[in-house]
Amino acid sequence: MATQPATADRRALRQLGTTLLIATIVAVILAGVAIMAAPARAAPRDHEAGLSRALTQLIASLRARHGAGSVAVISGKEFRTFKDKFGRNLVSCHADGEAFDAKLSAPARADVRARHELGIITYSGAMHHVHVSSCAREAGIRAHSIVNAKGWPVGSTAFAYKPSFRNQE
Repeated sequence: MATQPATADRRALRQLGTTLLIATIVAVILAGVAIMAAPARAAPRDHEAGLSRALTQLIASLRARHGAGSVAVISGKEFRTFKDKFGRNLVSCHADGEAFDAKLSAPARADVRARHELGIITYSGAMHHVHVSSCAREAGIRAHSIVNAKGWPVGSTAFAYKPSFRNQE
């Protein structure tokens, strides 16, 4: 009779162990289902990070003057190359944090155009944004380009330079 209580204890321990194992498996499965069901959220990209102090101050002043929604930066400091009219590969002013692309409200766009030290290229067609640059190569430039969805020009690009800033290096 002394063996029966020991057997009952073993049986109770086995049942408890089985119950804990099943509970752990169910918890792991539920956690996996919850993770897979959660929507994937990409971390927001800060396009203004790495821009020069002058451009950061420009964006802040435009927002202060024309409202927070007046400037939506869509591209900031990024390494880009492009070909000039002679076929040479050049590094974009974006790479040094001296240019950004943004969607600007009409009053903010007029304010930027009044700043003659900046280079401004407007885009229309499949893309509608403004390229604002403080790098020396683009100082004073005013241009407009009609582009397709891939960003390639459709037709010719219209350029205009401010005489006081042309060929300043």
